[in-house]
Amino acid sequence: MNKDSKAVKKEKGLFESVIAPIIVGIIFIFLILYKVVEFLGKWIVIF
Repeated sequence: MNKDSKAVKKEKGLFESVIAPIIVGIIFIFLILYKVVEFLGKWIVIF
C-alpha cells in the first residue's frame, strides 16, 4: 500500500516538473509572438 502511494506521488512530481514548465513555456512563447506581431503591425501601419 505504501509503495503504491509513493509511485503516485512520484508520477505527480514528474508531471509537475516536466509538463507544467512546457505549458508555461508555450504560453510565454505565444505572448512574445503576440507582442512581436503587435509591434510589427504598428510599424507596418506607420509605413
